Amino acid sequence: ALRAPGISMLTVPGLRRGWLAQLTTVAASGGSACASGSGQASRVLLAMGVANEDAGNSIRISLGERSTAAEVTAIVAELAQGAARLLK
Repeated sequence: ALRAPGISMLTVPGLRRGWLAQLTTVAASGGSACASGSGQASRVLLAMGVANEDAGNSIRISLGERSTAAEVTAIVAELAQGAARLLK
């Protein structure tokens, strides 16, 4: 897919909105800065075809040229652990 390098978006279907807030080592928030606190699904994600119920479970990860493999591994581990805690 055409996209900016270093930016990925993933969705964890089935989790409640706000699951990102329970992550302990990854700084994350739900929604875009311009819609913060609105409780509305991101219009950008909806335009991309993400279902309304999944839009609140989506996270965009931005990596830069100084990002390390260890940082990516830590982000993936934290996201997986956070999702697993909520799916129990």
